[in-house]
Amino acid sequence: MKADELKMWKEACSKLQAMAYAIMHDVIGFVKGHTEEEPLILYDKENLLVIDEIGDDFYELPFAYYVGKHGDYNEGRIVEVQGENVIMVLSGDEFPKTWELELSQLPFESLVELMSYLEKRF
Repeated sequence: MKADELKMWKEACSKLQAMAYAIMHDVIGFVKGHTEEEPLILYDKENLLVIDEIGDDFYELPFAYYVGKHGDYNEGRIVEVQGENVIMVLSGDEFPKTWELELSQLPFESLVELMSYLEKRF
């Protein structure tokens, strides 16, 4: 590639990256703003403690994972969002333990999926 082409691709990459971060910021702001006063409750987490088996409706909830700075990994289903606070129920051997994390820690795919639940409110 020529120097001009490389510069063009570098600029395109930089612009696309800036757009992606702006979109993520907007989606986080939208979800946060529409759940601060009225939480988005997707599944009654209290009932998880008293059932032996989870129905298919639980597995249709938004999937999320979190990787900490020390490599700790948690995955599960999002059951509640209120403002910046997210509660997910861990899956696998950790079920029905809950994990609290911040909205900004969710993968982008999970944020987009939460938007579809909010869309049903309107």
